[in-house]
Amino acid sequence: MSHSYLCADQIKQIATNHCIFKMRRQTRPSPLPGDYLELDFEIVKEYWNEYDLSDGNRIKVRIVLQKLVCDPDDYTDISICPSKPMYIVYADVANRGDPNNEPKPREFEACPKAKIKIKRSNEQFNIYRVPRNDFIIRLGLSVSGIHRLVNRFDGDGLPFYILNSVPVIIVEPHEA
Repeated sequence: MSHSYLCADQIKQIATNHCIFKMRRQTRPSPLPGDYLELDFEIVKEYWNEYDLSDGNRIKVRIVLQKLVCDPDDYTDISICPSKPMYIVYADVANRGDPNNEPKPREFEACPKAKIKIKRSNEQFNIYRVPRNDFIIRLGLSVSGIHRLVNRFDGDGLPFYILNSVPVIIVEPHEA
């Protein structure tokens, strides 16, 4: 298994209060190389994002921090590993269909899709504290579009959606 350490499209430097955090997008096989230090973190707050959809259904989405590592010689050189997004669909009985009609990932592109508008959204950042470096990580998920696969349903008969989303990561010094 490999972990995707997603922090930015390219090496970035974020300067905040004279503190620079170098973040990278990279993939490292698990277990992590011995020269990297695993950092423990505390959960301050975690939320579910909520989306009310134009088809009358609702989706909750969540992304959480899985792992945090840094260069032992430079504690500002960090790699952040968020989880894959977790989705929950809420649909009235009238919007449900035949269970176990869920497409396989290789079928996603070929399936007919309907663009679904987001009527209302509530996106919040999860907040984590890293005691060793005394900084805060804000991790969120930004959803830019939602498509419903036509006449395709999951194992519970709930509509099947594809969400276009990207993790958003902010690293800042902890302020007491």
